[in-house]
Amino acid sequence: MRDQSDEKNKILYISAACGFIALLVLWIIVDYSIIASFIIGVLFALLVAILLWIGWYDEAQSDEAVLPEDTDEDDFDDVSSTIPAQTVDIDQEQIHSEAEEAEEAEEAEEAEEAEEAEEAEEAEEAEEAEEAEEAEEAEEA
Repeated sequence: MRDQSDEKNKILYISAACGFIALLVLWIIVDYSIIASFIIGVLFALLVAILLWIGWYDEAQSDEAVLPEDTDEDDFDDVSSTIPAQTVDIDQEQIHSEAEEAEEAEEAEEAEEAEEAEEAEEAEEAEEAEEAEEAEEAEEA
């Protein structure tokens, strides 16, 4: 029971210190009013406390697995760890194939843009040629 109270006290001390630092920063550096700084500091301290409470664990407790009394630790020796590795390999293959598809799509878009640019240039050249012909016809007339 003492470990849990020590854990809670550590979380409270850390979150209070973070809230106080936030209060000082907002009040002195950012020039918020003391009331606004206090409210934001309290909210920040609560956020820090919640995050610490969620993520806090005792390494001594996590190292010791809790097994039922009739279970032998030898029962878990034959469990193969290759299944997660295969899953990771499949995920990596999917990631690579998705990346290749994205690259191919980008290349196709670039090719389409290049074709559109060429067509636009050809259209401009054709317009310029027509204008030059019209200008020549106007000069001849």
